Amino acid sequence: MTRRHIRTGVLAGMALAVVVGSWQPLSAAATQKPKARRPAPARGGAVKPGTLSWEMRDLIGKVQQNVAKIKLTGDVDRDFVLLMQAYQQTGVNVARIEAQGGKDPKMRELAARIVGAQERDVAQFREWLVQPSPSPSPGRKR
Repeated sequence: MTRRHIRTGVLAGMALAVVVGSWQPLSAAATQKPKARRPAPARGGAVKPGTLSWEMRDLIGKVQQNVAKIKLTGDVDRDFVLLMQAYQQTGVNVARIEAQGGKDPKMRELAARIVGAQERDVAQFREWLVQPSPSPSPGRKR
């Protein structure tokens, strides 16, 4: 996958997220009551240290600290890869916890699919980082 494909895919994904996030259904289904959801767990001290939920939250906190330490280069492509690689790897780690310890079979299956997909993304990021950079286009910082 080329840098252009990665960039195009990211931009398309962002555009889709904006469109889907702002879409409001106009059908009669929009006026129906939402389906019952599982009750949310209590906030605060409900999650004990050492539990799987605690580990997942801890991973998210660590990636935020690690991302803050990444030295950005000014090359938007390289910076994108550096940042996304950190987030995708954390996604893999969090999904592994769910895949191995989750109670809901559907969520474990989803987590396993996420692990596979994001591991492929991380591998592409690593591969891209070791390739020589093409010459920058005029007037654009790389």
